[in-house]
Amino acid sequence: MSIIKWREAFSTGIDSFDEDHKKIVNLIADLFEGLRDKKNKVDLDRIVKECMVYVDSHLAAEEKAMQEHGYDQLDEHKVEHDGFRKHIEELQGRLSGDSEGLAQELYNYLREWFSKHIMDIDMKYGPFFKEKGL
Repeated sequence: MSIIKWREAFSTGIDSFDEDHKKIVNLIADLFEGLRDKKNKVDLDRIVKECMVYVDSHLAAEEKAMQEHGYDQLDEHKVEHDGFRKHIEELQGRLSGDSEGLAQELYNYLREWFSKHIMDIDMKYGPFFKEKGL
């Protein structure tokens, strides 16, 4: 396991979306530190709530911008977002169980989301939105 820190290479070039992506990086770092330093209990309630805020605001904002500007990969993007929403909601429903196991699962999931979705799929919309003046 290693910690992720925001680097400019992670930027899509869309400031508002990058600010939200930075929040996910910070949540991943919080989970990492809590799992690494067993003495610091992971604040799963806070982290899952922040993930839900991300779901409710960031994903909706991306989808709205894609819709408004005619992004041709909107449908595929929504499928990815819907899977993220569903997974975070499912984890939220399990908060009262094994907190260390859930923290590890959430850490792994958010790392994978960051590397596969944000660093691959989201990077594709940067040039499109820049061209549209976002």
